[in-house]
Amino acid sequence: MDVALWYQGDVPPRRDVRLRFCGGRLVGHSPVPQSDNDRILPVAVIPPLVNAHTHLEFSALTEPMGPSS
Repeated sequence: MDVALWYQGDVPPRRDVRLRFCGGRLVGHSPVPQSDNDRILPVAVIPPLVNAHTHLEFSALTEPMGPSS
């Protein structure tokens, strides 16, 4: 897959990169040769995002919580 932008998070983004996959996992990368520039997809590949929200469990409370002060 040839992509316009690849971002890993710990290094600066790389532009015009060929990504190699095996079994659905990224196994390597290299620059796209000039002769293949017309194959570059206009996409950015970024690491998975983390959904850091939580749901608090209050069902064990015997009465509703009052407002905070």
